[in-house]
Amino acid sequence: MTDSLPTPYSMYALARHDAERLASVLRALADPARLQILNHLYTWPHLTMRTADIVEAMGNRLTQPTISHHMTVLVEAGLVRRRRDGREMHHTLNTSGMEDVAQALSAGNPL
Repeated sequence: MTDSLPTPYSMYALARHDAERLASVLRALADPARLQILNHLYTWPHLTMRTADIVEAMGNRLTQPTISHHMTVLVEAGLVRRRRDGREMHHTLNTSGMEDVAQALSAGNPL
């Protein structure tokens, strides 16, 4: 008989496209400044942070254009949501995106 039952390990194997997506998200998380930004978004007492709030929370160590770049990376990775309000950008943590990453890492489920 050539058909075999899946092993416990193969049941949780990531498909190539899922592994590539997860790797992309993990690259976004691999930067210390982005990890700090996510932490600020998670612990911020309000639901959203303006870009200026993030610059201030980071101790003014990073410029507004640098923060904007980091936010774009996090948005593209699906970890942060943003909306424009006039000239300001408001950012919120995408908790479902974070949960997807944790699920994919723990059980090999696709993102």
